[in-house]
Amino acid sequence: MIEVIQKTSICKADKPDVIMARMGYVIICRVIEQLNKMGMTDDELSFLLGKPNNYVFGFIVKPSDKNRFNEDQIDLLPYILNCTFSAIILNDTEPGNIQLYHTKAIDDASYKGFSHIIYSNQGEGTRIIWRK
Repeated sequence: MIEVIQKTSICKADKPDVIMARMGYVIICRVIEQLNKMGMTDDELSFLLGKPNNYVFGFIVKPSDKNRFNEDQIDLLPYILNCTFSAIILNDTEPGNIQLYHTKAIDDASYKGFSHIIYSNQGEGTRIIWRK
């Protein structure tokens, strides 16, 4: 299970660490939500996608990695996660890119994870931590 933690943050950097398609980011967030809802681990999803353990968490979820779910994998996700396409690909997702600031890996003795901050148009930041 991938735990999602959100904290309020300030102090915006001059430029983002990662710029990615907003739809790709939304898909990652929705997949994490569905995994947690089902009680399935990211390693199980990796296996069902025909990939090695830690593929989903270590490559797809990792903000600084360029790997994202490809079209063939997205086609399989609703069947694997027992949901509809609209549960993964939201129709009201804003077009364009999303900027992630202060991205970093967390390698603690008790868990591993990734952290990043997203700023709203008003300048309010939210730190997102994905950990397992």
